[in-house]
Amino acid sequence: MTVLQLQALAAIRSHYPSFDSFKGGERVLLMMAYLADVCNVREELGPNHGKWVDDFLREAGGLGPGYPWCAASINWCAEACGAPNPDVSDAAVIGWKRWAQQTGRLMHEPARGRLCFYLHPDGTGHIGVVISAGGGEIRSIEGNTSSGNAGSQRDGDGLYRRVRQASAWQFFINLD
Repeated sequence: MTVLQLQALAAIRSHYPSFDSFKGGERVLLMMAYLADVCNVREELGPNHGKWVDDFLREAGGLGPGYPWCAASINWCAEACGAPNPDVSDAAVIGWKRWAQQTGRLMHEPARGRLCFYLHPDGTGHIGVVISAGGGEIRSIEGNTSSGNAGSQRDGDGLYRRVRQASAWQFFINLD
């Protein structure tokens, strides 16, 4: 586990004393919320490059700066808090989908703590974690996105809370 993972985990455990009793999806969601709200994760050293981003990529298969990192941030959080996660050496969304299919975790309905994702025909995609769903919208926390509707939605500059139409997501992954 990296120094940043240990620091994040210690901070979350101090705020949520029963953190370790939560299910996997809730632990990942709380870790992502901490990174978005407290650590303010951004690409401060250039596109797909920064202190946190580099750590995400390094832990997800030893990738260097410059790679898309939405899936790497999820993998980093899942690994740090002991939630189920695939061994995705390329930190790609498609690796999460394959793992979910193989383990019976691929879902069609959103729920708090589930991962939400979409894939394009060329295999590229985007992934986040569901905060809540209702009224045709899904509230999520996502890495490597932009803060609003302007800018790249799958290769942005940070880790943000987002609200998207439910139809934007194709599938969901249950980590519980």
